[in-house]
Amino acid sequence: MAARKEPKPNAAPPAAPSPTAAPGRASEQSALTALQALLDEERVAHLATRTRLEREVEALRARIGELEADLARSAARIRELDARLQVRLR
Repeated sequence: MAARKEPKPNAAPPAAPSPTAAPGRASEQSALTALQALLDEERVAHLATRTRLEREVEALRARIGELEADLARSAARIRELDARLQVRLR
C-alpha cells in the first residue's frame, strides 16, 4: 500500500485550470470576449450619438436665441409703426 502524501503547509494551492483547458470553457471565454467587444462598440456608438446630440442642442439653443432677438426687433418695429400710425390718425 502506498503512503499518502500530505501537502506541505507552505505549498501554494493548486493552479486553477487554464481557460483553454476545456473546450466548453474556451467557448465560454470566446463568447464573453465577443460580448465585451459588442458592448464596447455600443458604448462608443452611444458616446458618439450623445456628443452629436449635445452639439445639436447647443446649435438649436443658439438659433432659438437668434429667433427670439428677431422677434423682439420685429415687435419693437411694429410698436414703432403703430405709434406713427396713431400720430397720423389724430
